[in-house]
Amino acid sequence: MLFTSGVGFNYDLAQGIDFLRKRRVDGIIIAYGVRQEISPKTFDLSNIPLVTINTFVDLTIPSLHPDDFQGGKEAALHLVSKQARHPAMIAGPENRLASKERLLGFQKGLEECGMPFDASERVMYGDFGAESGSYCFDALLKACPDLDAVFCANDYMAAGAINRAITSGISIPQDMHIIGYDDREFAAFWPIPITTFAQPLEYMGELGATMLFERIDGHNPEPSMIKLAPTLIARQSS
Repeated sequence: MLFTSGVGFNYDLAQGIDFLRKRRVDGIIIAYGVRQEISPKTFDLSNIPLVTINTFVDLTIPSLHPDDFQGGKEAALHLVSKQARHPAMIAGPENRLASKERLLGFQKGLEECGMPFDASERVMYGDFGAESGSYCFDALLKACPDLDAVFCANDYMAAGAINRAITSGISIPQDMHIIGYDDREFAAFWPIPITTFAQPLEYMGELGATMLFERIDGHNPEPSMIKLAPTLIARQSS
C-alpha cells in the first residue's frame, strides 16, 4: 500500500498518477478534501482499477460522495421542527460544489414544508471562515428583521455567527437557532455548542477501499456514484 499527496506534485493529478503507475500499484483511490470534477482527459485511465472519493471523473469510474443536498434539506427540516419560521442561510463561496448543493437542499427542504424562501434576501455568501460568518450574520440581521434561524454551510461560519449573536444580545437558541456543518472538533466545545452535521468520512474511506479491492480482484460491478448522507448532531445552538 502506497500513499502520496498532491502537495509533492503541485496538485498535478497526472503527475501523481504517473508516480503511482511507475511503482506498479495494483489500484488507485483518488480522494480530494474539496469536491472536484475532473476531466477524464487529465490522466491515463487505462488498465488500472480506480475509485474516486469526493471527486467525479465520469460515470465509468465508481465514486463516493457526501450527500450535501440531503444535508441541506435536513438542516431545513430541523430548523422547521424547532418552530423557525423565518430562516436564512450563510453559504460558502458560490463556486464550491458542496456549498451549492447544501443551499439547494436547504431550499428544497423549506419548499417541502410550504415555507417561502427568497434567496436574494435570505442567503449571504461567506468564505467558510469564522470572520465571514460574523459579517454575514450582521448583513442578514439588517436585511431580515424577522430572522429567527440561520443555517451555516460549515462550523467555522456558524461559530462566527454565534459570536456575533452573543455580542448583539441575542439569546441562542431562545431567540435564534444557528446550525453548522462538518462537526469540527471545536463545535462541541464552543461557548454555545453547535448543532451540526457529521460527514461519514471514515466510512467513505473504508467503502472506497473495499470497492477498489473488489475491482483489483476482477469483480467489476456496474460503476456507480454513491452518495452518503450526513448525520445530524443536535446541540444547544438550536
